[in-house]
Amino acid sequence: MSEHKEKEWGSTALMTENDIDQSWQREQLILVALETGNREMVEDFLKLDSDSESIISRYGNPVIEGDTIRELKNGLIIQNTLCRIAAEKGGVPLRYLHNISEKYILLIEHQNNPDVLNEKIETMMLQEYLDLVLRLSINDYTELIKSVAHYISENIQESLSLSKIADHFHVNPSHLSREFKKETTFNLTDYINQQKINLAKLFLLQNNHTVTDVSGMLNYNSSSYFSKTFKKITGVSPKEYKNQLINF
Repeated sequence: MSEHKEKEWGSTALMTENDIDQSWQREQLILVALETGNREMVEDFLKLDSDSESIISRYGNPVIEGDTIRELKNGLIIQNTLCRIAAEKGGVPLRYLHNISEKYILLIEHQNNPDVLNEKIETMMLQEYLDLVLRLSINDYTELIKSVAHYISENIQESLSLSKIADHFHVNPSHLSREFKKETTFNLTDYINQQKINLAKLFLLQNNHTVTDVSGMLNYNSSSYFSKTFKKITGVSPKEYKNQLINF
């Protein structure tokens, strides 16, 4: 770690009026960027972070003298909350926001390397919330597709299919499939699998769950099919993903 960073993270100065103003501006920027799904603004936000000279103004949380790791963690937890609020306003169903929020709380608490906390987790968290807004926002959907998206969210651990969902909403399966793809750009089965894998990531982060456990919890017919689907969507196997998180 550089001497410059040690000084930043070891600072115990009180927040000035300028620090508070910078912190407020950061909060507003990230709220607008995520709520609107604006990738360019998120990139500007990350650049603002890297250029900032004061860790206090960057995180806006109370200084804890002698515990700079706790300061960093508290700041990221605050940012995680802001991201969740912004993504909710951006139309992401609450089920997915709960999952991603809990995931990052666990990642933050398990990490004690200041470089990883400051440089990696923050970037990964912002990008993942942004991707959720871009992929899952239901603000512009018709009432039928909004209801279908909510239904999938609430029943994601069950066995779901086009015919089952169409029966629930008393609509023709072909009509539902066509309308869902038109509004979301997703094939409905692909959408369901994507949401199952999002939840699987959280379950895998909880070390007591094996790949077989997670496959069963999400109602996949077999752990091999679950692993195949997971790798197709994420690019890595569930075991590789779990190891990446443990060794982050």
